[in-house]
Amino acid sequence: MADEREHQFQTDIINEMIAQGWQTGTADGYDRELTLYTQDLVDFFKEAYPDRWQKFAKAYPGDPERQLCVAVDRERRKKGTLFVLRNPVRLPGHYIEACAFKPDHGMNPESEQRYHANRLRVVPEVSYSPHAGENYNPRLDLVLFVNGIPTATLELKSEFK
Repeated sequence: MADEREHQFQTDIINEMIAQGWQTGTADGYDRELTLYTQDLVDFFKEAYPDRWQKFAKAYPGDPERQLCVAVDRERRKKGTLFVLRNPVRLPGHYIEACAFKPDHGMNPESEQRYHANRLRVVPEVSYSPHAGENYNPRLDLVLFVNGIPTATLELKSEFK
């Protein structure tokens, strides 16, 4: 938990972000092994690309949601977060887009729909280490996610710290 003097600052930031359209979440939605907020990634892909999702789910019938997250995580570790946000993850017969950018114009309703499917989330007090335990549990004050992919962390300080 954040220092009591930082708690109000943290709350103010979260409330302002919510007012700007961000969602808030709890740290238990964060998968420390995959370093993703997995449900946001899956929900974005299902909503933005329903046909691709159906095809992907047929190709990976065991656990398609987990396979989607593993594929995105693997590519992100190889090429970086910005690459995965800007470029599709390519698997044999599949393109997984992890983000939809604002279209230049509103002439294509599908592009608009994909853009509005983006999920921006702020999550407080994220325990990020897969090695966290009773004696070791480092936390980040705030983590910002774009479609389940962590893109920024904030470590808050008060004037007393």
